[in-house]
Amino acid sequence: MTQREHKNSISIEGQLARIFRLGIILSVAIIALGLVLFILANPTVAGKPPIPEGDLATYFVTHELLDPVNMMMIGIAMLILTPIFRVLTTIVIFINYGDKHYTLFTVLVLVIIILSILFGFMLEA
Repeated sequence: MTQREHKNSISIEGQLARIFRLGIILSVAIIALGLVLFILANPTVAGKPPIPEGDLATYFVTHELLDPVNMMMIGIAMLILTPIFRVLTTIVIFINYGDKHYTLFTVLVLVIIILSILFGFMLEA
């Protein structure tokens, strides 16, 4: 490995680590905010419609965005999406470096992740 390749490798790892750190910090902060709002507001969950099974979109429409449960669900969604953003960033990095093999492998990983999510929703319904 040449010195330039070594620097590029460290640069890529640093960028990906920052994405993970930022994603985790933001998602935990949003989950914590939702939890604090939930504790402070002491909402009566019985007065609101329950989450329809397999239909989170309806829940978001029937509740306010800053609803404590919504905040916690958004934080959890961000936590789940963080690795996907890392894969997307890795694809961009490999394209910029002109590394066709790693770009292809990373696109394949992204396709597998997307298919897994889609199959999960199809099997859930």
